[in-house]
Formats: sequence, C-alpha cells, structure tokens
Amino acid sequence: MLRALIDWVDSRTGIRAARAHLLDEPIPAGTGWSFVTGSVVLFLILVQLATGVVLTRAKVDRQAPGRPRENARAGSTALISGPAGVAS
Repeated sequence: MLRALIDWVDSRTGIRAARAHLLDEPIPAGTGWSFVTGSVVLFLILVQLATGVVLTRAKVDRQAPGRPRENARAGSTALISGPAGVAS
C-alpha cells in the first residue's frame, strides 16, 4: 500500500530522481573528515540563517503597528534607568 503511494507520487513529481541527484554523491577514496565536517558546517549555517529569518519576522510582526521606534526606545530606556518607580 505504501509502496504504491510512493510510486504514484514519484510518477507525478520525480521525487526519486531528485533525491538521487541531491543525496547520492560519490565520495572519492581517501576523503577525510574535513569533507564531512565542511558539509555539516554548511548545513548548520543554512539552518541558523533560516531560523534567524523566521524568528526575526515573528518579532517584527508582534510589534505595535506604526510605533516600532517608540517601543524600542521605551525598552532601551527601561534597561538604562532601571525598573519603573525605583529612584536611582
């Protein structure tokens, strides 16, 4: 049943050929850990970039519309002067 579904999806999209092209890369003999480590580092940088963009968009969307500067200014003033109602 699952094999039939996968075959149907592959006949419509060519997902198996795409997977083979992207993941089945021949690695030359004598390739060391630097090859693997470089691939892992590249993957992690891309994940960090993608999550950073998503989190930044979520933060920007939550600010009050039309007043992002005032919200940022109020936050930085509170950090410098301390909690409200406390005399310095």
